[in-house]
Amino acid sequence: LTRAIERASSKSSIQGPWKSPAQAILKLPFISDPLATRVSQRVRKYSPDVRLVFTSGQSLKQLLVRSSFCPRVCPRDVQRAKEKRGRGKPMVCRACDAGMKNGECVKKNVVYCMSCVVCDELYIGETERPVRDRFQEHFRDAKARAVRSPWGAHYKHEHPEVTVCATNFQPFCCAKILGREASLPSRRY
Repeated sequence: LTRAIERASSKSSIQGPWKSPAQAILKLPFISDPLATRVSQRVRKYSPDVRLVFTSGQSLKQLLVRSSFCPRVCPRDVQRAKEKRGRGKPMVCRACDAGMKNGECVKKNVVYCMSCVVCDELYIGETERPVRDRFQEHFRDAKARAVRSPWGAHYKHEHPEVTVCATNFQPFCCAKILGREASLPSRRY
């Protein structure tokens, strides 16, 4: 403790709203109230020019590397596992229906290519999220004919007669992953 106070005093050139302009600041981790009180008393007794600041340790958010402990899996894989146990209802994976290879639908940071099954028009896109999530959005937009989306606008203007429907699903496009890039500029250019 004595060495820490001496080190803090020697680095003191910080000015602020506290007592003296050259008051040293000593940052210590907060453990408990009784311990903090005892340390504060000792520091004040040894050197009244040292300002003591207690900081909290790392929060749970800082300790966690990611929010999910389990890797994402394709719903088709989950369905196969349930079928082996004799239960489960059919699960849909739009990316797998569009021709993705097994397990590719959960990949992130990808550049992908989609082609319309009606007219073979190509669309190249990129996403940092799992491809499966982005494909679900493309399907939803094509079904709703949303003009703000490339596939919604395509189906609204080019194929107004075609029904994109969730039941008896026929793929509205064919797709494949062209590459993986972690950084946004690399995916876009």
